[in-house]
Amino acid sequence: MRMDEQSIYREIRKYSYVFMLVCILLGSALFLDQAKEITVGIIIGTLCGIMGFQMIIRFSEKIHGDSVNVKGGSYSSYLRRYLLYAIVFGACAYVEIPLLAVLTGYLCHKAAIAYYSFIHRKEDD
Repeated sequence: MRMDEQSIYREIRKYSYVFMLVCILLGSALFLDQAKEITVGIIIGTLCGIMGFQMIIRFSEKIHGDSVNVKGGSYSSYLRRYLLYAIVFGACAYVEIPLLAVLTGYLCHKAAIAYYSFIHRKEDD
């Protein structure tokens, strides 16, 4: 993996944590009676999003030079990633962590990717 890719991933994770903190502050302020559960849910969701992103990165590095079994590998990669999401969301539902908070945390990472793409876009000529 090239160094500039590492810095991109690091910057995206940094934005994920910033968005996570903003969401924790907003969620805790809006729902004072469930501030602890919301905080835990947002943290778990953000970490789950980052883990899924790392799984995508690892898979893309594996297939970079190997075009023989890309289709089978991509299906198993998707399956493992969505199985992770299902287990995390299911466990959170089981211990009564608000799923909306977990989803919000998960979306913090997606927002970080979109934000990174937006601020680093190339201007049209």
